[in-house]
Amino acid sequence: MSRETRNIFLFSFGKFSSVFGTSIYTFAIGLYVLSVTGSGLSFALNLMLSVIPMLIITPIAGILSDRFDRKKIFISMDLLNAVLLIGGYFWALNYGLSLGMIYILTLLMSFFTSIFSIAIESAIPSMVKEEELMKINSLSRIIDSCSSILGPVLGGMIFAFVDIRFFLLINGMSFLLSALSEYFINLKVSKDSSGKTEESPIESMKSGISYLKNSKLILGLIAVFVIFNFSFGFSVVVPLPYIINNVLQLSPTAYGNIQAFLPLGMIIGALVINLLSKILKYEQILMLTSIGVGILIIGIGAPLVTLSFSKEGYTIYYSALMMFIGIFIAFVDIPVMNILQLEIEEAFRGRVLGVVITAVKVVAPIAFLSSGFFLNFIPVYIICFFGGGVLILGNGFFLKKLTRERTKEKTPLALQS
Repeated sequence: MSRETRNIFLFSFGKFSSVFGTSIYTFAIGLYVLSVTGSGLSFALNLMLSVIPMLIITPIAGILSDRFDRKKIFISMDLLNAVLLIGGYFWALNYGLSLGMIYILTLLMSFFTSIFSIAIESAIPSMVKEEELMKINSLSRIIDSCSSILGPVLGGMIFAFVDIRFFLLINGMSFLLSALSEYFINLKVSKDSSGKTEESPIESMKSGISYLKNSKLILGLIAVFVIFNFSFGFSVVVPLPYIINNVLQLSPTAYGNIQAFLPLGMIIGALVINLLSKILKYEQILMLTSIGVGILIIGIGAPLVTLSFSKEGYTIYYSALMMFIGIFIAFVDIPVMNILQLEIEEAFRGRVLGVVITAVKVVAPIAFLSSGFFLNFIPVYIICFFGGGVLILGNGFFLKKLTRERTKEKTPLALQS
């Protein structure tokens, strides 16, 4: 077995262990908070505590990833999550599981996981050859999508029969398995690995910002990512549940089925993107994807204006929309990360990826809040039409500009260098 094949297996097993365990835990703990408090605010606060630390720690995590051994960082974060959750399990056995303790666990898990994510994403190019980078990134997204489907299903089944404290132990053990698998990953040592700690943290941040300013490609891709995520959050995440549950008044089962088609589409997209990238240039894929998702988002609001179906017809219609949106999301997410990992010099990779992820995370709550605000004043279909239009026009502008720059440099936006 080659080093790359072995690394892909170890990475996939480790990621599946931790992500799947966390998906089960997150779903179960959310149900528990709702059942104990009966408060949507308590549930929302737990979600907020999982997001806010990411915004704070991600840029710092990028600096740490560039200054220290990435393998030691991501293994350490898995071990810290394991100790946190297994320790929480034994604490809860003796003193009970309070709401305050759940909030503390969520907060600390978010910190550790944010540092882990930057370190492992930065290390992926050192695990495999360039021609296998797309493969490992696709597998990573497939694992995320499968976990988002299977986690709630198993979490809901187990929740009915098992004490909630047991979910802490399950997730803690999943992090231990992940750390054990990652220990055997063999990273390629780079010439840039020496002297990582010479700069101060402030100098590291400044040099990372300077590097980012000088790369029009990376700035262009960040703009595309941000517009994509804003449009999705503004016109899908908030309006879709409102349309399904409040306007069309479909059943909760129908809503759950519709939502499940998004990760299913992402799995399909992850499986075919490698083949598609051999047929089309990636700037063409990005342009077609932006237009496609923009039209699909507009399609979310279309039934409220022009189309009319039975309740079963609406379920089929929105399930199909979500599946194709999921496919297109994979067409953006996987290759953009692939390009960033290839284009960014290893010495700066953690800091730049930290900026990219922070920008995406910051824009999401802005999109959610603004969408919820406008939902009180204007028809929901207008929100969908606006978001779809912003995605098509905004990304069209940046992608044309990006393509012109690459044409001047006579270097196409390639998925492999």
